[in-house]
Amino acid sequence: MSALPFLLFPLLVIQEIFNEMCPLALINLSLAGKRTRNLIKMMFARNSGRYLTIDIGEGYEITLQEELKAWIFLIKENHSKKRKMEYLFCETSYISSQNPLEEFENLLKNLQNVYSCKIGRVTMNMDTFPLQNQGIVNVLKCRQESFETFTVFSGRNADSDLKYLFDHLEISRSLTIDALRIADSFEGNLPEILKEELHINNARFLKLDQLLKLQASRIWLQDTTLTSIEVNAFLKSWLVAESHLNLRQFEIGFRFGRLDDYDIMEGIPFDMVNGSVDSEIEIKRIDGRMARITATELGGVTTFEMLIFC
Repeated sequence: MSALPFLLFPLLVIQEIFNEMCPLALINLSLAGKRTRNLIKMMFARNSGRYLTIDIGEGYEITLQEELKAWIFLIKENHSKKRKMEYLFCETSYISSQNPLEEFENLLKNLQNVYSCKIGRVTMNMDTFPLQNQGIVNVLKCRQESFETFTVFSGRNADSDLKYLFDHLEISRSLTIDALRIADSFEGNLPEILKEELHINNARFLKLDQLLKLQASRIWLQDTTLTSIEVNAFLKSWLVAESHLNLRQFEIGFRFGRLDDYDIMEGIPFDMVNGSVDSEIEIKRIDGRMARITATELGGVTTFEMLIFC
């Protein structure tokens, strides 16, 4: 009995076969030829609900996420062998490689080629593969122009790698920087196009001119060296609608009580909030938008918070 040419099957039959195949099997099939690869891409391009997440931590981890199922691929150098664990809604493949970064690059390229999906979120621990950080950034840049959500961790001095990341990648929605030893003199260019959230857990490097250029609607800065006079300048810029037009929440933390209430509010009209426990005040922007400001102190840290509510 002669074999039936696979590509001559009805499209509905081919689609059902593809749906039953795991991602690695589909990748292998896509490498069989250009016609097969194009057919696979056409079939899966119809489903826009798939996306990828990347976690550079324990190893090089890529997750292909669907609405009801996820496929996780963890690439490490010291896995004893390639193995797979399956659960009802999640399947994890452990991949051993002598060159994990190259394996990561190839797998990422093949997943995007097959499923036509974007990378939605990246988490990167710069302490895990310190010699590969810039190489990882290069791989990401080759695969996608802009990333919606990015989280960076580092417990060592990784200033040069952080600067390289900000110089080469665009981050459009949310950015978290948790770098314990970032230098006060750090001169990396924070993404000004960031629209939603910016978290910096060690913001001593952030200067007033950088702050005034940010466009995120929610900003959290911890351990900042901004002075009371600089916070006053920020508030005055917001009041006349020169900056932060879409701001919804602004919170900064100062160590050892560096805030001076008089300097912060100097020259700014405000109203006390009746019945407030924490001495809240309200200020009004020239377009009528209102903001409520509180300053609290706990454990030697003073937190200044501003909420825009109408």
